[in-house]
Amino acid sequence: MNDDPNSGPAQKNAGAPVCSEKELADQTGLSRPDLAQIRAKLLEGEHWTKAGNLIVWLPAGIEALRAELAKKEGGAPDGADPVQEALLATASTPARSEPEVLEVARLVSNTRVVIAVMEGELHAKKREEITVRGVRDSRLLTKGQKIRATRDPHGPVWNWFGPYPSRKGQTLVAKPQPQKTASAGARTQKEGGAL
Repeated sequence: MNDDPNSGPAQKNAGAPVCSEKELADQTGLSRPDLAQIRAKLLEGEHWTKAGNLIVWLPAGIEALRAELAKKEGGAPDGADPVQEALLATASTPARSEPEVLEVARLVSNTRVVIAVMEGELHAKKREEITVRGVRDSRLLTKGQKIRATRDPHGPVWNWFGPYPSRKGQTLVAKPQPQKTASAGARTQKEGGAL
């Protein structure tokens, strides 16, 4: 008997493209219950697996889904393969972005959300308002206050990044400090005497 935990069916597909059931439903246009019916006919570990609460389709399962769709629809229209498109869309999903500095434009009734604009665009006539979620308490923020947020790769909203304010108007984004030159440091050592 093989007791190697790395030899299971899910491990054979390690590194191969996989797709969550939610992403697959979004990309193919099938409902989650329809995918669940197809999944019920397939083998767990070979065609699909669970990762926590997430159902992940493995390459063999995606091929089986492709075959099932071809049987039901008599082939994909115009040669388009919805499963392949889902895999390409999943593979091209951008990673979480670097945090950017935004300015608070206005507060909304939901204290966990704030509307912001890119830094320097607060008073511009044409500005794009950005919804930032994940705010602990927006009542501690003021209009024009600088905050940090990252773009959410799966939607139009941004996510709060960094520390939360503990009092109203607290500075959250430090202004860059001017760099001290070596000559300025040497001058203070000379004035101070011997080291």
